[in-house]
Amino acid sequence: MRAIVRFMLVAAATAGALAAQDSRPESRPESRPLGDEVAESRPGADAAATRPTRPRRGGRRGESREQGDTRPAPETRPGAESRPAESRPASPFVAIVGGAVYQVSGPVLRRGTVLIRNDKIVDVGRDVFVPEGAKIIDAAGKHVTPGLVAVSSFGTFAGGFSPRGEDKLGDQVDPWNLRMLMALSSGITTGCEGAIQGGPGMFGGGGGRGGGTAQGIVVGFIGKHAYGTIEGVTVRDEAALQFTYAADDALGKANTRETLKKAVAYRKARSQYLADLAAKKPDAKAPSGDDAVRAWVRVMDGELPAVVQADARQDLEEVAQLSEDFDLPLVVTGAREAWTMGSRLARGRLSFVLNPRVRDMNYNWGNPELGVPNGWSLRNAALLSEAGLKWCVQALQSSSGTDGIM
Repeated sequence: MRAIVRFMLVAAATAGALAAQDSRPESRPESRPLGDEVAESRPGADAAATRPTRPRRGGRRGESREQGDTRPAPETRPGAESRPAESRPASPFVAIVGGAVYQVSGPVLRRGTVLIRNDKIVDVGRDVFVPEGAKIIDAAGKHVTPGLVAVSSFGTFAGGFSPRGEDKLGDQVDPWNLRMLMALSSGITTGCEGAIQGGPGMFGGGGGRGGGTAQGIVVGFIGKHAYGTIEGVTVRDEAALQFTYAADDALGKANTRETLKKAVAYRKARSQYLADLAAKKPDAKAPSGDDAVRAWVRVMDGELPAVVQADARQDLEEVAQLSEDFDLPLVVTGAREAWTMGSRLARGRLSFVLNPRVRDMNYNWGNPELGVPNGWSLRNAALLSEAGLKWCVQALQSSSGTDGIM
């Protein structure tokens, strides 16, 4: 049986954990004289040696204590037990030091430090204080990145779940799943299942312009990869609203826009309803709407992202206009010709999930007869950045075979 794991990102190689090493020079008797050796090294040592010594308070182990001091020695005090070093509680801190640290925002920190406490990052910088006893990971010459997010994955949480099933995916997670371990070992700490296509023309095994309907459907699951435990695995069970919107689909566009108009009316009626409740009006009436309308209301409220696939310039134009007309935040997947119209797309509230190095033989890319810039460009992401647009990248091949492992 061939098990398939579908990933969005190619993870950067991560450094293995190294044992902490103490680089301080060893203390040698010849370099650090103590006791009698101190006396011998000072002028007048013979005279000093004849002076009466003042008993130390409490004494050292093996030395006689002051007369009349009846306190028990430290090792004999009640409750005081000598514990070997290996039995002492381990420090909750781990410090990754000396590497090139890539921040979520901000410049790369050369020879930076990442301090972790109980598996949570608590500080990042060049002058981070590392508590005594912390485990040190030497990352000199290596790159340290945040955990990668797979915006399109499949199978990392369980063997045969369905994101559209009635049961919550969080209840189906297999914490000992080998696929999850493979994701973690690749630096992928978060996965989104079933809400965004896994590559060109791919959505849950389907093809065409992508999944969803003109009115939109709510699909997918977002979770943390946590091998061996299900604690905190669920981030969002209902990841996004997936819908279709294409230049040559007049009926579909009309249905989408009609649903959005109802969602706008719903939000207005909801505001009035809440105001009436606050005023304790007896005739306060709650708004009504079907599942599609309420889902779009969640998008407008910022609770749920809306995802649509658009590659051709004409489709991107339609999506940008939809975003402008309804002040709607949208996530656009594919975006093959986005580089040709960055300034136009910047007028909408759009962000992008891009595919690198697209070559689709079923698409008329790079046709000079169209008379306008068209097709795919290696500079797609760069030109979107210049227009002030946000983007991320998913891999063309979103699967990894486990033959010979499982």
